[in-house]
Amino acid sequence: MTTFFERNVKLRIDTQRVMVGGAKCVTIVEWTLMLPNGIRALLEAVNPKYKYDITISGTSTGVTVCHPDDIFSEETGRKISLAKAESKAYSTARRLLLKELMKVYSLIEATTNEAVRFDFKTSSVIEHNEGYIRRISE
Repeated sequence: MTTFFERNVKLRIDTQRVMVGGAKCVTIVEWTLMLPNGIRALLEAVNPKYKYDITISGTSTGVTVCHPDDIFSEETGRKISLAKAESKAYSTARRLLLKELMKVYSLIEATTNEAVRFDFKTSSVIEHNEGYIRRISE
């Protein structure tokens, strides 16, 4: 069974640039983390002044250097550097998304704490008034 996040949060590789020189291969990927509207609404609740565009994006780089004792294969170098760049993209996207979700959690926690304080206050007022009514009714 897939989770909400697995179904709705997607990382998209937008562009990929590869540079090969000597025994070195560098891949740069630009990526976008696509978020569903529900997540955006939660994030906007944390900071109403900022309108989230439902995306978190970035650039990640993967570098492959061939060992001097090995024979350099451009195809293998490209594959490895792309895998490294993608891994960094996912790692960065996860960190940024968790950072944003922690803001939501903090807002929910603060709201819950306020609700508990309000509940305590209302209970005190109700209890006080019940006693007051008993006293003046005697």
